[in-house]
Amino acid sequence: MSNYKLIEALDWPAIRDTLPAADFLWAPMLPARAKCIVHSSPSVGKSAFSWGVMNAIEAGEPYLGLPTKKARCLLISNDMTEHMFKMRWAKNFEPRFPFIMIPKSDISTEGFLYSEAYKFIYKFVRERQIDLVCIDTLGGLCMGKSMSSDETATLLTGVINQWIGTDRSILILHHDKKMGRDSSGNKFYADKEDFLGSQMWSSDCTSQIHMWKSRDHQSCLKHVKSQVAALHEDTIKVYINLTGMAELWDEKRASEVIQKVNKTLSSLKLTDATATEQVIAIMKEHSISERTAWRWLGLTHG
Repeated sequence: MSNYKLIEALDWPAIRDTLPAADFLWAPMLPARAKCIVHSSPSVGKSAFSWGVMNAIEAGEPYLGLPTKKARCLLISNDMTEHMFKMRWAKNFEPRFPFIMIPKSDISTEGFLYSEAYKFIYKFVRERQIDLVCIDTLGGLCMGKSMSSDETATLLTGVINQWIGTDRSILILHHDKKMGRDSSGNKFYADKEDFLGSQMWSSDCTSQIHMWKSRDHQSCLKHVKSQVAALHEDTIKVYINLTGMAELWDEKRASEVIQKVNKTLSSLKLTDATATEQVIAIMKEHSISERTAWRWLGLTHG
């Protein structure tokens, strides 16, 4: 089988009209039948974002203010066990998508290519007609290999394309380089250029999303690359609550919560009290759960 395809100019209109319409599973950031990479420093909310966008796509509901197209999703996780999912989700999040847990490994080895996990997932995505596969995380697929190697990036990209297929969307979660410090010793956060590893990973993707933490429970999401559409220019502020759910940041609601908490602590003379004492007071004053009280307090002190 040849690895190239010639299309004559006169043949293109007929070929073009037989191809599926150009569309998006989450417009304009997640194109259909294309690869998208989401990267950030650890604990910024990549996983929470991916769960939220997949749930929205499964239902065809808007997410973070942007439209989705109803489609079938699958999560492949090498980063969490079922016990960890229970701890993160509790009963506050019900996934609408199936998820498969696999161990961290090097997927380019012959052992993996002939493994039950490889064969099961290869068959599953095709039989179930999965439209979007999310991989959490990229680093867990190339254990023992250098992420900075162009050769590794090229090799594993080929394996992923063969394994998942190029006729569906692939959402890959990955990390930025470790946070550094400036000349004054202050921490600074990575930007879109600080993707951990070879730039071949981001060069190969059709769309790229960068996330960073801006304050407690708040992260920012920025569309930094698209080969098929105009970039979504606005930075999206995302609220990450204590159960790991990601939702659109609402400045008005946040301001109201902060005012309530400050008023409560001030009236009860608890502004200098311990966090636990403050949480107990907020729970009693507003008849809310302990989890919500901690979330309110974290938002106020953020």
